Amino acid sequence: MQKNAPLEAEHIRNKLSRPEVVGEIQSTIAHANYLMDAEKFVDWLALTHSTFTYGIYAFSPEIQGEVVLMEKDRAGLKLLFDQLTMHERYPDKFRRIVGGSFLSGMFDNGCSAVTAISVYHTNVAGVSALFCVGTYEDTFVLTEESRFALAARKVTLDTRRLPFGSHIPM
Repeated sequence: MQKNAPLEAEHIRNKLSRPEVVGEIQSTIAHANYLMDAEKFVDWLALTHSTFTYGIYAFSPEIQGEVVLMEKDRAGLKLLFDQLTMHERYPDKFRRIVGGSFLSGMFDNGCSAVTAISVYHTNVAGVSALFCVGTYEDTFVLTEESRFALAARKVTLDTRRLPFGSHIPM
């Protein structure tokens, strides 16, 4: 298969019909969270597709609608990561803990998954506290290298009041 050749529909169907797809998706989500926790942003972006979009949202009962906390495309996230040293940030650590993921849909060249997430914050004194909870709604596409790349991530938070200082995606 040529590097830039379009994926054949039969190859995609064969890849998506394998029982280990769920395991591959769960592993990709866990690896992405490890990279984000370790602040290995270049490696994290390498898991995404060139058309990747990212958003953090919460529902507000006061306005009876969705609140947009962050919306970026891949280039916007790269710029954010490149400029992190210019922002005032927590000197502390975040840990993203995910629950079991399940496939919520399959389509011609990929799939979607939903995952529960809890983010913990540990301060410089070693005290940990829950920072936020919510869900990832991820869309994955199968690449020419037969790996799944994140094409979109929608983070929907149950937590609506976030502390000051986090510019890093959940």
